[in-house]
Amino acid sequence: MKWEYLTFYLGELNDPNQDDRLNNLGSLGWELVTIIVIMDVGCIAYFKRPIRSKPEDEIMKHFENRQSLV
Repeated sequence: MKWEYLTFYLGELNDPNQDDRLNNLGSLGWELVTIIVIMDVGCIAYFKRPIRSKPEDEIMKHFENRQSLV
């Protein structure tokens, strides 16, 4: 199986919207691999999901308007 990967900035450590962002990405088929906390920067999350035979880049729509992940 081939995978596609995504690195995503989740915000500051105590950001109350992190749960919503993680759940929204999960509903799009992304599986959380790990989260790294960088002091004075915030949380960086790494995701993966199987590559589809006909990829739909719906996550890119969310990058254009990051507020839609909140």
